[in-house]
Amino acid sequence: MVAGQIQPAGDKVPIAETLIAAVRTVVARRADLLRLGLALVLVVFFFGALGRERGLNIGTTPGQAGAVASPARTLYTLVIMGLDTLFISIFAVLWHRLILLGPNSVGGGLGLRVGTRELLYWGRMWLCVLILVMVAGAVAVVATALYPSGKAKSTALGVVAIICIVAVPYCCGRWGPIFAATAIDQELSFVRAWRVTAGNGGRLFGINLLTGLGWLAVASLFHVVALGLGLTAAAPYATLFTTDVISCVALTVLVTINALVFRRLTGGPV
Repeated sequence: MVAGQIQPAGDKVPIAETLIAAVRTVVARRADLLRLGLALVLVVFFFGALGRERGLNIGTTPGQAGAVASPARTLYTLVIMGLDTLFISIFAVLWHRLILLGPNSVGGGLGLRVGTRELLYWGRMWLCVLILVMVAGAVAVVATALYPSGKAKSTALGVVAIICIVAVPYCCGRWGPIFAATAIDQELSFVRAWRVTAGNGGRLFGINLLTGLGWLAVASLFHVVALGLGLTAAAPYATLFTTDVISCVALTVLVTINALVFRRLTGGPV
């Protein structure tokens, strides 16, 4: 079997086989990952280091040394989130195209390019985030109205938080084909994506959840080791850079999963 290729198995996405195929694909394409993922890691690391130097990292309060006014921190955070997600979109488009269309579709060098395709991918990513935030906010408002105070309010908001945690990997799975289609210049609406993934919602949720937990486990293990060895204090930027590398690899696995699922469910490029 070619690395990353899932053998036909009806209309159900196999959880274990998909995860294994995605990891094998990333390992087989490690040279491409080093080339195409370099810019993403460097950009994320640069802004993370800049925020650390300027006291703009999350958790800094106005009374702390090096802190700046709250509006400036908020603006900085929004700008960095926008730039980070733009580079994530650029990388995700490249990796989708590599998996679905082959090496010739991404060109040489770092593959950096910003065009209609990448901007559309970026815009749709933020649209999904906006939809999830609006729905979560609406549910939270309703829960607060029904249970305005006391322990009941805390319980209701806790339930809302759990629903949101479940909704993110679920919706990512159901909307995933939209992004794979965007990367290879095909049109796929939100409604069509929902229909394409019908019957696989639970499986896609499981795949995304397991991948996310694996990402969290590796990052947490590294953090514990770094703390134990004193690296967090002695070499904070090396620690930050390593964390960004781990995140880039995890993101690559997620994008690979999405490409493989898209190919399986839509009969896309082989």
